Amino acid sequence: MKVHSGTLGLTIIVAIWQLVDLLQLFNPIYFASPLEVLAESFDILSTSTIYSDISHTVLRVLTALVISLLVGVPVGLLLGYYSKIHALFGGFLDFMRSIPPVVFFPLFYIALGPNDSSRIMTAALGASVLGILVVSKYTMQLDKTRLHYFRSLNFSQFMLFKNIIWYESLPAVIVAAKAISSWVVVIIIVTEMLVGPKHGLGARVQSVQITNNIPDLFFTIILIGAVGLIINILITMTEKRLIFWLQSD
Repeated sequence: MKVHSGTLGLTIIVAIWQLVDLLQLFNPIYFASPLEVLAESFDILSTSTIYSDISHTVLRVLTALVISLLVGVPVGLLLGYYSKIHALFGGFLDFMRSIPPVVFFPLFYIALGPNDSSRIMTAALGASVLGILVVSKYTMQLDKTRLHYFRSLNFSQFMLFKNIIWYESLPAVIVAAKAISSWVVVIIIVTEMLVGPKHGLGARVQSVQITNNIPDLFFTIILIGAVGLIINILITMTEKRLIFWLQSD
């Protein structure tokens, strides 16, 4: 039923898109219809360049995502569990949240050079802050009754984290992973556009913008959305395996 509804919704959106083109609500020079994008996609997919662009962007995104999770989840759990630590660093996190991560890119670009490291670290920094905020906020709101009970049984802090806090915080970890993945895609694409590498979907956006190939631009935008969507689907599949007790039939 969900698949059917999703397909119907997509069909409606494409139909509206086509109608907008037929009514010429936008200048045809700067707008492409679904049929034009579809025709252009066959030409694009017949070349090897697009696959190189996709693979480079996906690798950057996945690397930054893994780093963000490795930093954001444990730090978020610590700050959420230990209120004194959160009191020390909570203000700094709010400060960092207010700064667009992309502004750090020039610093990383100078320090790490014009390679993938600068883009990955920019994305990882911004996404890690987001992950810490989400996980810590949820962990602070956990019911402490279960923790008090197991403390009375002389459970160590490590055992509490391993057997109680981790499992009860898993829903927040999944939410953080979804938010982080979207944020990472955005930052990676923007940094690819700022100082265009040889390969990447962001660099491709810059390239087709210069050549004014609007159907190609539309298709590249769709590819960027597809990257984020596929990652989100994979996280959702992982969620169903890890948090099976919350899943409904």
